[in-house]
Amino acid sequence: MSSAGASPCLALLRYAPGWFVVHVLDTLGAPPDDWPVKIAAIVVNYRTAELTRRCVDVLLAQLSALCAFRIVIVDNASGDGSAERLRAASNEPGWASHVTLIEAPRNGGLSYGINLAVAALLTGAERPEYIWNINPDAVAEPDAAAALIAELERDAHVGVVGSRVLAMDGSVVGGAFRALSLSAELTRDGTTWPFTQLLQRFDVHPNAAAPTGDVDWVPGCSMVIRARVFEDIGLFDEGFFLYFEETDFCRRAQRAGWKIRYSVEGAVRHEGSASTGMDDTTRAMPAYWFESRRRYYRKHHGLVYAELCEAAAVVGVVVGEAKSLAGRGPRKRPRLLLNSARQAWRAARDWSALHPDSIELSQAVTSREPSFGDLVREDYETHASELTEPGFWALLAHRLGSHGARGALGQIFGARAGQRVLSTAVDWVWGIQIAETTRVGRRVRIWHSGCIVVDARAIGDDVQIRHNTTIGPERGHHAPRGLLPVIGNGVELGAGACVLGTVHVGEGATVGANTVVIKDVPAGGRVLGVPARPIPI
Repeated sequence: MSSAGASPCLALLRYAPGWFVVHVLDTLGAPPDDWPVKIAAIVVNYRTAELTRRCVDVLLAQLSALCAFRIVIVDNASGDGSAERLRAASNEPGWASHVTLIEAPRNGGLSYGINLAVAALLTGAERPEYIWNINPDAVAEPDAAAALIAELERDAHVGVVGSRVLAMDGSVVGGAFRALSLSAELTRDGTTWPFTQLLQRFDVHPNAAAPTGDVDWVPGCSMVIRARVFEDIGLFDEGFFLYFEETDFCRRAQRAGWKIRYSVEGAVRHEGSASTGMDDTTRAMPAYWFESRRRYYRKHHGLVYAELCEAAAVVGVVVGEAKSLAGRGPRKRPRLLLNSARQAWRAARDWSALHPDSIELSQAVTSREPSFGDLVREDYETHASELTEPGFWALLAHRLGSHGARGALGQIFGARAGQRVLSTAVDWVWGIQIAETTRVGRRVRIWHSGCIVVDARAIGDDVQIRHNTTIGPERGHHAPRGLLPVIGNGVELGAGACVLGTVHVGEGATVGANTVVIKDVPAGGRVLGVPARPIPI
Protein backbone atom coordinates (compact mmCIF):
# COMPACT_ATOMS: atom_id res chain seq x y z
CA MET A 1 0.00 0.00 0.00
CA SER A 2 1.54 3.26 -1.09
CA SER A 3 1.40 6.55 0.73
CA ALA A 4 -1.35 8.92 -0.21
CA GLY A 5 1.16 11.75 -0.69
CA ALA A 6 1.06 15.25 0.71
CA SER A 7 -2.21 16.43 -0.82
CA PRO A 8 -4.61 17.80 1.84
CA CYS A 9 -7.17 15.36 3.15
CA LEU A 10 -9.97 17.91 3.39
CA ALA A 11 -12.62 15.21 3.57
CA LEU A 12 -11.70 14.85 7.22
CA LEU A 13 -12.97 18.32 8.05
CA ARG A 14 -16.55 17.10 8.25
CA TYR A 15 -15.59 14.91 11.20
CA ALA A 16 -14.35 17.83 13.27
CA PRO A 17 -15.68 21.32 14.00
CA GLY A 18 -14.55 23.48 11.11
CA TRP A 19 -13.83 26.63 13.13
CA PHE A 20 -10.83 25.18 14.93
CA VAL A 21 -9.06 23.78 11.87
CA VAL A 22 -7.90 27.20 10.71
CA HIS A 23 -6.79 27.99 14.27
CA VAL A 24 -4.84 24.74 14.48
CA LEU A 25 -3.15 25.24 11.11
CA ASP A 26 -2.10 28.72 12.19
CA THR A 27 -0.71 27.24 15.40
CA LEU A 28 1.39 24.69 13.54
CA GLY A 29 3.00 27.38 11.44
CA ALA A 30 5.06 26.83 8.29
CA PRO A 31 6.37 23.24 8.14
CA PRO A 32 9.78 22.29 6.75
CA ASP A 33 9.70 21.39 3.08
CA ASP A 34 12.89 19.39 2.76
CA TRP A 35 11.72 16.10 4.29
CA PRO A 36 8.49 14.13 4.70
CA VAL A 37 7.22 13.23 8.15
CA LYS A 38 7.30 9.51 8.83
CA ILE A 39 5.45 9.57 12.14
CA ALA A 40 3.69 12.15 14.27
CA ALA A 41 3.05 11.53 17.95
CA ILE A 42 0.02 13.02 19.72
CA VAL A 43 -0.07 13.52 23.50
CA VAL A 44 -3.35 14.81 24.98
CA ASN A 45 -2.73 16.52 28.31
CA TYR A 46 -5.26 17.20 31.05
CA ARG A 47 -3.66 18.44 34.24
CA THR A 48 -0.64 16.14 33.87
CA ALA A 49 2.00 18.58 32.63
CA GLU A 50 4.97 16.88 34.30
CA LEU A 51 3.98 13.46 33.01
CA THR A 52 3.53 14.94 29.54
CA ARG A 53 7.04 16.40 29.68
CA ARG A 54 8.46 13.02 30.66
CA CYS A 55 6.55 11.28 27.86
CA VAL A 56 7.68 13.81 25.25
CA ASP A 57 11.33 13.70 26.35
CA VAL A 58 11.35 9.93 25.82
CA LEU A 59 9.69 10.28 22.42
CA LEU A 60 12.23 12.90 21.34
CA ALA A 61 15.13 10.64 22.30
CA GLN A 62 13.75 7.67 20.37
CA LEU A 63 12.35 9.36 17.29
CA SER A 64 15.31 11.70 16.74
CA ALA A 65 17.51 8.70 16.04
CA LEU A 66 14.92 6.94 13.92
CA CYS A 67 13.16 9.08 11.31
CA ALA A 68 11.59 12.42 10.45
CA PHE A 69 8.89 13.09 13.01
CA ARG A 70 6.60 15.59 14.68
CA ILE A 71 5.10 15.72 18.18
CA VAL A 72 1.84 17.52 18.87
CA ILE A 73 0.69 18.19 22.45
CA VAL A 74 -2.96 19.07 22.95
CA ASP A 75 -3.84 20.68 26.26
CA ASN A 76 -7.53 19.95 26.85
CA ALA A 77 -8.31 23.18 28.71
CA SER A 78 -6.60 21.95 31.89
CA GLY A 79 -7.05 25.26 33.69
CA ASP A 80 -4.30 24.44 36.19
CA GLY A 81 -1.34 26.14 34.51
CA SER A 82 -0.45 23.07 32.41
CA ALA A 83 -0.72 24.97 29.14
CA GLU A 84 1.63 27.69 30.36
CA ARG A 85 4.23 25.20 31.58
CA LEU A 86 4.08 23.21 28.34
CA ARG A 87 4.25 26.38 26.25
CA ALA A 88 7.44 27.34 28.05
CA ALA A 89 8.86 23.85 27.52
CA SER A 90 8.09 24.01 23.79
CA ASN A 91 10.68 26.79 23.45
CA GLU A 92 13.46 24.77 25.06
CA PRO A 93 16.27 23.22 22.97
CA GLY A 94 15.18 19.94 21.43
CA TRP A 95 11.51 20.79 21.75
CA ALA A 96 11.32 23.93 19.64
CA SER A 97 12.01 22.28 16.28
CA HIS A 98 9.79 19.22 16.77
CA VAL A 99 7.06 19.93 19.31
CA THR A 100 3.88 21.93 18.75
CA LEU A 101 1.37 22.84 21.47
CA ILE A 102 -2.33 23.18 20.66
CA GLU A 103 -4.48 24.74 23.36
CA ALA A 104 -8.01 23.38 23.08
CA PRO A 105 -10.79 25.88 23.87
CA ARG A 106 -12.62 23.32 26.02
CA ASN A 107 -12.24 19.87 27.53
CA GLY A 108 -14.23 17.86 25.01
CA GLY A 109 -12.75 14.51 26.02
CA LEU A 110 -9.87 12.40 24.78
CA SER A 111 -11.27 11.82 21.29
CA TYR A 112 -11.84 15.54 20.88
CA GLY A 113 -8.24 16.28 21.81
CA ILE A 114 -6.85 13.63 19.47
CA ASN A 115 -9.03 14.87 16.62
CA LEU A 116 -7.75 18.42 17.02
CA ALA A 117 -4.23 17.19 16.32
CA VAL A 118 -5.13 14.64 13.63
CA ALA A 119 -7.20 17.13 11.62
CA ALA A 120 -4.29 19.56 11.66
CA LEU A 121 -1.70 16.95 10.71
CA LEU A 122 -3.70 15.42 7.87
CA THR A 123 -4.63 18.75 6.30
CA GLY A 124 -1.16 20.28 6.55
CA ALA A 125 1.98 20.04 4.45
CA GLU A 126 3.63 17.84 7.10
CA ARG A 127 1.13 15.06 6.57
CA PRO A 128 2.64 12.00 8.32
CA GLU A 129 2.44 8.42 7.17
CA TYR A 130 1.77 7.18 10.71
CA ILE A 131 0.17 8.78 13.77
CA TRP A 132 1.11 7.59 17.26
CA ASN A 133 -1.43 8.33 19.98
CA ILE A 134 0.26 7.96 23.34
CA ASN A 135 -1.02 8.93 26.77
CA PRO A 136 0.98 11.37 28.91
CA ASP A 137 1.30 8.77 31.69
CA ALA A 138 2.91 6.26 29.30
CA VAL A 139 6.67 5.90 28.87
CA ALA A 140 7.90 4.14 25.73
CA GLU A 141 10.38 1.34 26.32
CA PRO A 142 13.70 1.52 24.43
CA ASP A 143 13.20 0.81 20.70
CA ALA A 144 9.41 0.78 21.11
CA ALA A 145 8.97 3.32 18.30
CA ALA A 146 11.11 1.27 15.92
CA ALA A 147 9.18 -1.90 16.75
CA LEU A 148 5.77 -0.30 16.23
CA ILE A 149 6.76 1.24 12.91
CA ALA A 150 8.30 -2.06 11.81
CA GLU A 151 4.97 -3.85 12.21
CA LEU A 152 3.29 -1.33 9.91
CA GLU A 153 6.14 -1.52 7.40
CA ARG A 154 6.07 -5.32 7.44
CA ASP A 155 2.40 -5.68 6.45
CA ALA A 156 0.58 -3.02 4.38
CA HIS A 157 -2.78 -4.38 5.55
CA VAL A 158 -2.08 -3.54 9.20
CA GLY A 159 -3.87 -0.30 10.03
CA VAL A 160 -3.34 -0.06 13.81
CA VAL A 161 -0.53 -1.35 16.02
CA GLY A 162 -0.85 -1.28 19.81
CA SER A 163 1.77 -1.68 22.51
CA ARG A 164 2.20 -4.29 25.18
CA VAL A 165 1.41 -2.47 28.40
CA LEU A 166 3.68 -2.82 31.41
CA ALA A 167 3.23 -1.49 34.93
CA MET A 168 5.85 1.01 36.07
CA ASP A 169 7.65 -1.83 37.86
CA GLY A 170 7.99 -3.73 34.57
CA SER A 171 5.36 -6.40 35.22
CA VAL A 172 3.14 -7.26 32.25
CA VAL A 173 -0.36 -5.84 32.35
CA GLY A 174 -1.53 -6.89 28.88
CA GLY A 175 -2.54 -5.11 25.70
CA ALA A 176 -4.04 -7.79 23.43
CA PHE A 177 -7.83 -7.72 23.65
CA ARG A 178 -10.73 -9.76 22.33
CA ALA A 179 -13.95 -8.19 21.11
CA LEU A 180 -16.45 -6.92 23.66
CA SER A 181 -19.57 -9.07 23.86
CA LEU A 182 -22.47 -10.10 26.08
CA SER A 183 -20.45 -13.04 27.37
CA ALA A 184 -17.54 -10.73 28.13
CA GLU A 185 -19.80 -8.63 30.36
CA LEU A 186 -20.62 -11.71 32.43
CA THR A 187 -16.93 -12.47 32.98
CA ARG A 188 -15.80 -8.87 33.59
CA ASP A 189 -16.88 -8.87 37.26
CA GLY A 190 -18.34 -12.35 37.68
CA THR A 191 -14.91 -13.84 38.30
CA THR A 192 -16.06 -17.23 39.48
CA TRP A 193 -16.96 -20.59 38.06
CA PRO A 194 -18.86 -21.25 35.76
CA PHE A 195 -18.18 -17.88 34.14
CA THR A 196 -14.39 -18.14 34.18
CA GLN A 197 -14.45 -21.69 32.81
CA LEU A 198 -17.39 -21.96 30.43
CA LEU A 199 -16.92 -18.47 29.01
CA GLN A 200 -13.14 -18.38 29.05
CA ARG A 201 -12.82 -17.96 25.28
CA PHE A 202 -14.95 -14.79 25.47
CA ASP A 203 -12.79 -13.13 28.11
CA VAL A 204 -11.78 -9.69 26.84
CA HIS A 205 -8.36 -10.04 28.51
CA PRO A 206 -6.51 -13.08 27.13
CA ASN A 207 -3.16 -14.25 28.47
CA ALA A 208 -1.06 -11.22 29.40
CA ALA A 209 1.95 -12.98 27.88
CA ALA A 210 0.28 -13.19 24.44
CA PRO A 211 2.78 -12.98 21.54
CA THR A 212 2.82 -10.37 18.80
CA GLY A 213 -0.12 -10.95 16.48
CA ASP A 214 -3.50 -9.82 15.21
CA VAL A 215 -6.17 -9.00 17.81
CA ASP A 216 -9.59 -7.36 17.95
CA TRP A 217 -8.44 -4.14 19.62
CA VAL A 218 -5.48 -2.60 21.39
CA PRO A 219 -5.19 -0.14 24.29
CA GLY A 220 -5.49 3.52 23.47
CA CYS A 221 -2.62 4.46 25.79
CA SER A 222 -0.21 3.65 22.94
CA MET A 223 -1.43 2.92 19.43
CA VAL A 224 0.12 3.80 16.07
CA ILE A 225 -2.37 4.35 13.25
CA ARG A 226 -1.71 4.41 9.52
CA ALA A 227 -2.88 7.77 8.14
CA ARG A 228 -4.94 6.09 5.44
CA VAL A 229 -7.12 4.49 8.09
CA PHE A 230 -8.44 7.96 8.95
CA GLU A 231 -9.28 8.46 5.28
CA ASP A 232 -11.24 5.23 5.33
CA ILE A 233 -13.22 5.60 8.53
CA GLY A 234 -12.87 9.20 9.73
CA LEU A 235 -11.60 10.45 13.07
CA PHE A 236 -12.25 9.22 16.60
CA ASP A 237 -15.88 9.37 17.69
CA GLU A 238 -16.17 12.34 20.05
CA GLY A 239 -19.33 10.85 21.51
CA PHE A 240 -16.98 8.81 23.71
CA PHE A 241 -15.85 11.35 26.28
CA LEU A 242 -13.36 8.90 27.76
CA TYR A 243 -12.89 5.12 27.48
CA PHE A 244 -14.01 2.77 24.69
CA GLU A 245 -12.98 5.29 22.02
CA GLU A 246 -10.06 3.06 20.97
CA THR A 247 -12.31 -0.03 21.00
CA ASP A 248 -14.75 1.75 18.70
CA PHE A 249 -11.97 2.97 16.40
CA CYS A 250 -10.39 -0.49 16.08
CA ARG A 251 -13.75 -2.09 15.32
CA ARG A 252 -14.47 0.47 12.60
CA ALA A 253 -11.00 -0.11 11.14
CA GLN A 254 -11.54 -3.88 11.13
CA ARG A 255 -14.85 -3.47 9.33
CA ALA A 256 -13.03 -1.42 6.70
CA GLY A 257 -10.62 -4.33 6.11
CA TRP A 258 -7.64 -3.25 8.21
CA LYS A 259 -5.75 -5.55 10.58
CA ILE A 260 -5.27 -4.63 14.25
CA ARG A 261 -1.92 -5.83 15.58
CA TYR A 262 -0.51 -6.19 19.08
CA SER A 263 3.26 -5.70 19.47
CA VAL A 264 5.23 -7.21 22.33
CA GLU A 265 8.43 -5.41 21.32
CA GLY A 266 6.74 -2.00 21.10
CA ALA A 267 6.02 -1.91 24.84
CA VAL A 268 5.24 1.06 27.07
CA ARG A 269 5.18 1.48 30.83
CA HIS A 270 1.88 2.96 31.91
CA GLU A 271 0.95 4.52 35.23
CA GLY A 272 -2.71 4.25 34.31
CA SER A 273 -5.54 6.77 34.65
CA ALA A 274 -3.36 9.60 35.92
CA SER A 275 -5.97 12.14 34.81
CA THR A 276 -9.07 10.25 35.94
CA GLY A 277 -8.08 8.24 39.00
CA MET A 278 -9.77 5.14 37.58
CA ASP A 279 -7.05 2.92 39.05
CA ASP A 280 -8.10 3.93 42.57
CA THR A 281 -10.48 1.08 43.43
CA THR A 282 -11.67 2.90 46.56
CA ARG A 283 -13.49 5.40 44.35
CA ALA A 284 -16.73 4.85 42.47
CA MET A 285 -16.40 4.46 38.73
CA PRO A 286 -17.31 7.66 36.85
CA ALA A 287 -20.62 7.87 35.01
CA TYR A 288 -18.95 8.50 31.67
CA TRP A 289 -17.36 5.02 31.76
CA PHE A 290 -20.82 3.43 31.83
CA GLU A 291 -22.12 5.88 29.23
CA SER A 292 -19.26 5.06 26.87
CA ARG A 293 -19.82 1.34 27.26
CA ARG A 294 -23.51 1.74 26.46
CA ARG A 295 -22.69 3.89 23.46
CA TYR A 296 -20.30 1.27 22.10
CA TYR A 297 -22.80 -1.59 22.26
CA ARG A 298 -25.65 0.43 20.84
CA LYS A 299 -23.53 1.81 18.04
CA HIS A 300 -22.15 -1.53 16.87
CA HIS A 301 -24.77 -4.09 17.93
CA GLY A 302 -28.05 -2.24 18.15
CA LEU A 303 -30.39 -1.43 20.98
CA VAL A 304 -31.58 -4.97 21.78
CA TYR A 305 -28.07 -6.36 22.20
CA ALA A 306 -27.05 -3.35 24.30
CA GLU A 307 -29.94 -4.00 26.68
CA LEU A 308 -28.86 -7.60 27.13
CA CYS A 309 -25.27 -6.51 27.79
CA GLU A 310 -26.41 -4.12 30.52
CA ALA A 311 -28.35 -6.94 32.17
CA ALA A 312 -25.38 -9.31 31.83
CA ALA A 313 -23.11 -6.73 33.46
CA VAL A 314 -25.47 -6.53 36.47
CA VAL A 315 -25.50 -10.32 36.77
CA GLY A 316 -21.71 -10.39 36.66
CA VAL A 317 -21.43 -7.74 39.36
CA VAL A 318 -23.94 -9.55 41.60
CA VAL A 319 -22.00 -12.82 41.29
CA GLY A 320 -18.71 -11.02 41.98
CA GLU A 321 -20.14 -9.25 45.04
CA ALA A 322 -21.54 -12.51 46.39
CA LYS A 323 -18.12 -14.09 46.05
CA SER A 324 -16.54 -11.15 47.88
CA LEU A 325 -19.04 -11.29 50.73
CA ALA A 326 -18.32 -15.01 51.10
CA GLY A 327 -14.68 -14.13 51.66
CA ARG A 328 -13.50 -15.76 48.44
CA GLY A 329 -12.41 -12.68 46.60
CA PRO A 330 -11.51 -8.98 46.92
CA ARG A 331 -14.24 -6.41 47.47
CA LYS A 332 -15.34 -4.54 44.38
CA ARG A 333 -15.48 -0.81 43.90
CA PRO A 334 -17.93 1.09 46.09
CA ARG A 335 -21.37 1.52 44.56
CA LEU A 336 -20.43 -0.65 41.55
CA LEU A 337 -23.60 -2.72 41.89
CA LEU A 338 -25.71 0.42 42.34
CA ASN A 339 -24.15 2.12 39.31
CA SER A 340 -24.54 -1.00 37.16
CA ALA A 341 -28.18 -1.37 38.14
CA ARG A 342 -28.81 2.30 37.41
CA GLN A 343 -27.34 1.90 33.93
CA ALA A 344 -29.46 -1.20 33.31
CA TRP A 345 -32.56 0.75 34.34
CA ARG A 346 -31.67 3.58 31.98
CA ALA A 347 -31.20 1.04 29.21
CA ALA A 348 -34.62 -0.44 29.86
CA ARG A 349 -36.17 3.03 29.89
CA ASP A 350 -34.53 3.89 26.57
CA TRP A 351 -35.70 0.59 25.11
CA SER A 352 -39.28 1.37 26.00
CA ALA A 353 -38.91 4.66 24.12
CA LEU A 354 -37.20 2.99 21.13
CA HIS A 355 -34.85 5.93 20.91
CA PRO A 356 -31.46 4.77 19.58
CA ASP A 357 -29.81 8.19 19.88
CA SER A 358 -30.61 8.89 23.53
CA ILE A 359 -27.02 8.45 24.74
CA GLU A 360 -25.69 11.81 25.87
CA LEU A 361 -22.45 11.94 27.80
CA SER A 362 -22.51 14.19 30.81
CA GLN A 363 -19.25 15.93 29.95
CA ALA A 364 -19.03 15.62 26.15
CA VAL A 365 -20.43 17.30 23.10
CA THR A 366 -21.45 14.45 20.83
CA SER A 367 -20.44 14.74 17.19
CA ARG A 368 -22.94 12.65 15.25
CA GLU A 369 -23.07 11.73 11.59
CA PRO A 370 -26.22 12.60 9.64
CA SER A 371 -29.13 10.30 10.35
CA PHE A 372 -30.37 7.75 7.86
CA GLY A 373 -33.40 9.90 7.12
CA ASP A 374 -31.27 12.99 6.54
CA LEU A 375 -29.07 11.14 4.05
CA VAL A 376 -32.03 9.72 2.12
CA ARG A 377 -33.66 13.14 1.85
CA GLU A 378 -30.36 14.64 0.70
CA ASP A 379 -29.85 11.89 -1.92
CA TYR A 380 -33.39 12.48 -3.21
CA GLU A 381 -32.75 16.21 -3.64
CA THR A 382 -29.34 15.55 -5.22
CA HIS A 383 -31.05 13.40 -7.85
CA ALA A 384 -33.37 16.26 -8.89
CA SER A 385 -36.12 15.06 -6.51
CA GLU A 386 -37.04 12.36 -9.01
CA LEU A 387 -38.06 8.95 -7.67
CA THR A 388 -37.33 7.42 -11.07
CA GLU A 389 -33.59 8.17 -10.82
CA PRO A 390 -31.65 4.84 -10.64
CA GLY A 391 -28.83 6.51 -8.71
CA PHE A 392 -31.19 7.44 -5.88
CA TRP A 393 -32.34 3.84 -5.47
CA ALA A 394 -28.77 2.53 -5.60
CA LEU A 395 -27.75 4.90 -2.82
CA LEU A 396 -30.89 4.14 -0.83
CA ALA A 397 -30.01 0.44 -0.87
CA HIS A 398 -26.47 1.24 0.27
CA ARG A 399 -27.57 3.62 3.03
CA LEU A 400 -30.04 1.05 4.28
CA GLY A 401 -27.20 -1.35 5.00
CA SER A 402 -24.54 1.08 6.22
CA HIS A 403 -26.77 3.42 8.27
CA GLY A 404 -30.30 2.06 8.57
CA ALA A 405 -29.22 -1.21 10.18
CA ARG A 406 -27.41 0.48 13.07
CA GLY A 407 -30.38 1.65 15.08
CA ALA A 408 -32.93 -0.28 17.06
CA LEU A 409 -35.62 -0.29 14.37
CA GLY A 410 -33.11 -1.45 11.81
CA GLN A 411 -32.14 -4.37 14.03
CA ILE A 412 -35.77 -5.30 14.67
CA PHE A 413 -37.09 -5.05 11.14
CA GLY A 414 -34.08 -6.51 9.34
CA ALA A 415 -32.64 -3.51 7.50
CA ARG A 416 -29.60 -5.55 6.46
CA ALA A 417 -31.74 -8.15 4.70
CA GLY A 418 -33.79 -5.41 3.07
CA GLN A 419 -30.61 -3.77 1.83
CA ARG A 420 -29.43 -6.93 0.14
CA VAL A 421 -32.76 -7.49 -1.58
CA LEU A 422 -32.97 -3.89 -2.78
CA SER A 423 -29.34 -3.72 -3.93
CA THR A 424 -29.78 -6.95 -5.91
CA ALA A 425 -32.90 -5.52 -7.56
CA VAL A 426 -31.04 -2.30 -8.44
CA ASP A 427 -28.22 -4.34 -9.96
CA TRP A 428 -30.59 -6.49 -12.05
CA VAL A 429 -32.74 -3.59 -13.26
CA TRP A 430 -30.20 -0.77 -13.72
CA GLY A 431 -26.78 -2.41 -13.52
CA ILE A 432 -25.48 -0.39 -10.56
CA GLN A 433 -23.40 -2.09 -7.85
CA ILE A 434 -22.11 -0.39 -4.70
CA ALA A 435 -20.08 -2.61 -2.39
CA GLU A 436 -21.47 -2.78 1.12
CA THR A 437 -18.07 -1.95 2.63
CA THR A 438 -17.67 1.28 0.65
CA ARG A 439 -17.98 4.43 2.75
CA VAL A 440 -20.09 6.81 0.65
CA GLY A 441 -20.18 10.54 1.40
CA ARG A 442 -23.00 13.01 1.02
CA ARG A 443 -24.64 14.48 -2.11
CA VAL A 444 -23.14 11.84 -4.40
CA ARG A 445 -24.83 11.90 -7.83
CA ILE A 446 -24.95 8.76 -9.99
CA TRP A 447 -25.96 9.81 -13.47
CA HIS A 448 -27.87 7.48 -15.76
CA SER A 449 -27.39 3.73 -15.28
CA GLY A 450 -25.68 0.68 -16.71
CA CYS A 451 -22.43 -1.06 -15.80
CA ILE A 452 -21.56 1.08 -12.78
CA VAL A 453 -19.41 -0.75 -10.22
CA VAL A 454 -18.31 1.06 -7.05
CA ASP A 455 -15.97 -0.93 -4.79
CA ALA A 456 -13.87 1.72 -3.07
CA ARG A 457 -12.54 2.36 0.39
CA ALA A 458 -14.27 5.73 0.43
CA ILE A 459 -16.25 8.05 -1.84
CA GLY A 460 -16.19 11.70 -0.73
CA ASP A 461 -18.90 14.34 -0.74
CA ASP A 462 -20.34 15.93 -3.91
CA VAL A 463 -18.89 13.28 -6.25
CA GLN A 464 -20.32 12.91 -9.78
CA ILE A 465 -20.34 9.38 -11.22
CA ARG A 466 -21.45 8.72 -14.80
CA HIS A 467 -22.43 5.55 -16.64
CA ASN A 468 -20.03 2.67 -17.38
CA THR A 469 -17.78 3.75 -14.49
CA THR A 470 -15.70 1.17 -12.61
CA ILE A 471 -14.06 1.84 -9.24
CA GLY A 472 -12.37 -1.16 -7.68
CA PRO A 473 -9.29 -3.37 -7.25
CA GLU A 474 -6.63 -3.51 -9.92
CA ARG A 475 -7.19 -7.23 -10.36
CA GLY A 476 -9.39 -9.99 -8.96
CA HIS A 477 -12.43 -9.71 -6.72
CA HIS A 478 -13.02 -9.15 -3.00
CA ALA A 479 -9.69 -7.37 -2.55
CA PRO A 480 -8.72 -6.20 0.95
CA ARG A 481 -9.95 -2.71 1.72
CA GLY A 482 -6.39 -1.42 1.76
CA LEU A 483 -6.05 -2.23 -1.97
CA LEU A 484 -9.07 -0.19 -3.08
CA PRO A 485 -9.30 3.41 -4.34
CA VAL A 486 -10.24 6.54 -2.41
CA ILE A 487 -12.25 9.21 -4.24
CA GLY A 488 -11.98 12.68 -2.69
CA ASN A 489 -14.61 15.39 -2.35
CA GLY A 490 -15.97 17.08 -5.45
CA VAL A 491 -14.47 14.60 -7.93
CA GLU A 492 -16.07 14.20 -11.37
CA LEU A 493 -15.76 10.83 -13.09
CA GLY A 494 -16.57 10.81 -16.80
CA ALA A 495 -18.46 8.08 -18.65
CA GLY A 496 -16.45 4.89 -18.96
CA ALA A 497 -13.82 5.94 -16.43
CA CYS A 498 -11.92 3.22 -14.55
CA VAL A 499 -10.20 3.93 -11.21
CA LEU A 500 -8.26 0.86 -10.16
CA GLY A 501 -6.05 -0.24 -7.27
CA THR A 502 -4.50 1.62 -4.36
CA VAL A 503 -4.98 5.11 -5.73
CA HIS A 504 -6.24 8.40 -4.33
CA VAL A 505 -8.16 10.81 -6.55
CA GLY A 506 -7.71 14.18 -4.88
CA GLU A 507 -10.35 16.72 -4.01
CA GLY A 508 -11.92 18.53 -6.96
CA ALA A 509 -10.15 16.39 -9.58
CA THR A 510 -11.69 15.54 -12.96
CA VAL A 511 -11.27 12.15 -14.63
CA GLY A 512 -12.15 12.29 -18.32
CA ALA A 513 -14.34 9.86 -20.23
CA ASN A 514 -12.86 6.39 -20.87
CA THR A 515 -9.82 7.19 -18.72
CA VAL A 516 -7.99 4.47 -16.78
CA VAL A 517 -6.52 5.74 -13.49
CA ILE A 518 -3.86 3.55 -11.89
CA LYS A 519 -1.84 6.28 -10.15
CA ASP A 520 -2.79 9.02 -7.68
CA VAL A 521 -4.47 12.12 -9.11
CA PRO A 522 -3.59 15.35 -7.25
CA ALA A 523 -6.25 17.66 -5.83
CA GLY A 524 -7.74 19.78 -8.59
CA GLY A 525 -6.01 17.78 -11.31
CA ARG A 526 -7.48 16.82 -14.68
CA VAL A 527 -6.49 13.53 -16.31
CA LEU A 528 -7.38 11.83 -19.58
CA GLY A 529 -6.28 8.76 -21.51
CA VAL A 530 -5.16 5.16 -21.07
CA PRO A 531 -3.32 5.23 -18.76
CA ALA A 532 -4.39 8.57 -17.31
CA ARG A 533 -2.18 11.57 -18.12
CA PRO A 534 -2.46 15.15 -16.82
CA ILE A 535 -3.99 17.66 -19.20
CA PRO A 536 -3.79 21.48 -19.00
CA ILE A 537 -6.48 23.21 -16.99
